[in-house]
Amino acid sequence: MEGMAEQTHEPTMEIIRASLDPVSHRFRARLADLPTGRLILAEARKGAADQDAKRLMGLGVELARSASALTLELMTHDEKSSEEYLADMSRFAHEEGLEAARLVAEVANSMLHDQSSDGMETLTRAFAGDQADYLRFLSEIASCCGTSILYLKVKFDVPVEDSLDNLRKVLRNDNGASS
Repeated sequence: MEGMAEQTHEPTMEIIRASLDPVSHRFRARLADLPTGRLILAEARKGAADQDAKRLMGLGVELARSASALTLELMTHDEKSSEEYLADMSRFAHEEGLEAARLVAEVANSMLHDQSSDGMETLTRAFAGDQADYLRFLSEIASCCGTSILYLKVKFDVPVEDSLDNLRKVLRNDNGASS
């Protein structure tokens, strides 16, 4: 099972690194025109070639967990309680129709309270729908990661590499737990 964990772990980290490129945050752009989009599309092609639907679902889970871990880190720098922070984030996501941000808030809340839901219902529903929409959804979650990492750097002087190292640890721990 170790191989399966690494199979999704590295592409996830590559996508997160690409999310640091400002070009990856153009929401109206074609997926193929975004650095994150090209990597996500490549993973979709690999999954299709291998007839491995779990590849894209695993990628979604890892991106959602990464975005949520970054949200939890941001909360440590905020003066609000974690419940207030997540409620504000969830309310904003709902008001703006940002499904990816809503998922991140849901997964962060699950991680914070050690629940098992992990936003899997939202991810599964998106995965079962239109594949192009799911791939766009993954790109939006990746964008949440990039924005959080850059915000941590600019606002709180957290080096980008520290954030990336922390995410590697989160993914390694999550993959180890699910193997």
